[in-house]
Amino acid sequence: MYERDLFERKLRELRLTDEFTRCTIARLDESFTIGDLRRHLREELKQPADRKRKGSGGVQQAIRILAESNYEVQFKPKKELSERIYSELPTQSNGSKMRGRLFSER
Repeated sequence: MYERDLFERKLRELRLTDEFTRCTIARLDESFTIGDLRRHLREELKQPADRKRKGSGGVQQAIRILAESNYEVQFKPKKELSERIYSELPTQSNGSKMRGRLFSER
């Protein structure tokens, strides 16, 4: 789950705060999933041209990259550390392990 306020703050830090971004973020609940974000990005792209700004496709990609690069992994308590690192990381489409924030079990 993502937190809308935190995600929006990160977008501002990256200077990704155009009309397209504001409208997309406004559609999201306070907590949202990557699926929610993808759906709202697609919906916003379908809006009339006056709502979109030139280059909104690039902004959309940057928003998706930000979301996909920030994730949390939760481990089963009995897994060894080496198993946690190698077996629980999401895999990109090219088969390489993604880098991100790693957390121990809660």
